[in-house]
Amino acid sequence: VFPNPVMDFAQIEFQGSQSAISIDVYDLSGKKVASPIRGNFGFGQHIQGFSVKDYPAGTYYVKYTAGGATQSAKLVKMFTFQ
Repeated sequence: VFPNPVMDFAQIEFQGSQSAISIDVYDLSGKKVASPIRGNFGFGQHIQGFSVKDYPAGTYYVKYTAGGATQSAKLVKMFTFQ
């Protein structure tokens, strides 16, 4: 996940596979707060972006799931002045 920490827009780089891919965002309590990316992506490296503009400042976990395999990464959302 990059940039990290992030203010408004994050990107995630992942490896595509034959199975459906989901990327979910969880807060520290384990509550799912968003599912910004879902779908089928071909084999190879992919970069997809998603907005975190409306997320409160804090720490989140981004979970990548594809074909029964799961990976997670920490995402820090910085406070932004409006």
